[in-house]
Amino acid sequence: MTYFVELDPEAESNLEDHIKAGNKTLLKKIYRLFEELEKHPEKGTGKPHKLKYEQADIWSRNIDDRHRMLYTIDNEKVTVFVISLWGHYGDK
Repeated sequence: MTYFVELDPEAESNLEDHIKAGNKTLLKKIYRLFEELEKHPEKGTGKPHKLKYEQADIWSRNIDDRHRMLYTIDNEKVTVFVISLWGHYGDK
């Protein structure tokens, strides 16, 4: 099954900020993570895991030491909704 990856406006803005920053290595990692999300959103690189407590329906993957990807998975619509691509643990 192939999932459709959709970006929240905040995630789109984060991606634009990463593009403006010009870190090609980081951008390659983000695009690789997008490809992985299409195939298997619950496993792969970046140590994917579900958050706890109030955010239990949100998944997280490390992009690098400074940034992480936050997303939700809708198995009925076969869609991964990316919420954020910036910061880590409230460090925005």
